Amino acid sequence: MECYIGESTVIQAQVENATAGFWLADERVIAEVNGRECLVKLDVTKTTKTSGILVISGPGGEIQRSIALNVQIPQKSPFFTERLHETTAEEGDEILLTCAFDGVPTPEIQWCFNDEILETSGDTLKISNCKLSNSGKYSAKISSEAGTDKSTAIVEINKKSLPPKILNSPPDGEYEQGASVDLQCFVGGHPDPKSKGMS
Repeated sequence: MECYIGESTVIQAQVENATAGFWLADERVIAEVNGRECLVKLDVTKTTKTSGILVISGPGGEIQRSIALNVQIPQKSPFFTERLHETTAEEGDEILLTCAFDGVPTPEIQWCFNDEILETSGDTLKISNCKLSNSGKYSAKISSEAGTDKSTAIVEINKKSLPPKILNSPPDGEYEQGASVDLQCFVGGHPDPKSKGMS
């Protein structure tokens, strides 16, 4: 007979000419007897015994029936206690996508990147040495026989910031006063730096 922790269960027996009854396991529970039916209501806990004896008595004497109880933890649909968060990082960084979840039985987790399944498990997804191609939608799906739940977040990887740098300088030279001179130099960096001439 299946029963679940935290819930009530009823042990029922069809009888004739019964006047009294009780359930005997770790303690005695008086039964409700109504002519042809004997009912015992049990509040199931973690300490509930997995078997007991139903004792029924009447004018003709007493009978006993041994009954096994299959005490189970009630199922609980998977759910996230901490969901994924949108994340921004730069090239070369390391990021951790973390979630937390619960459910009975314990759910299994599946990670996806842009709806493609990733070969990883656990409640944390680690991305080392990030590349621009790592930008996209990440999701964690938890599932068990009790149900499923899903959490999704967008990860944005930006180009690494680089300080401004002069790549080449104008050549040294002597110029006549009042002459027009075209001087060029090239600069690099990210985001693109702005250059300003000085007189």
